[in-house]
Amino acid sequence: MYIFWLEFTHYVMAVFAVLVCVSSASLFLTTYKYEKQLKTVWRIIGFFSLAFAFFLFILERKYPGLGLPALAVQLFGFFSIYKGVLAEPSLIHLQRTNE
Repeated sequence: MYIFWLEFTHYVMAVFAVLVCVSSASLFLTTYKYEKQLKTVWRIIGFFSLAFAFFLFILERKYPGLGLPALAVQLFGFFSIYKGVLAEPSLIHLQRTNE
């Protein structure tokens, strides 16, 4: 029974990773369309790195050696998004207004 719950938990996490990968890839495409005008590529690289990292996390179940590279790619993705926000903090289309 323990193996069943372990496999079930991994299956649920893989489904969650696929959802995050798809949403991150869609954010990548949306940002790419907008960033071509801004000439800032940090957020594009960050979203693409997150999508790739979650793909690596899915593959980690079959190939256990991919865990550390996936974590490194994920950290690089978060750093790239942070660097992109620092480069252009006033993103009007992403801010919420209270008017």
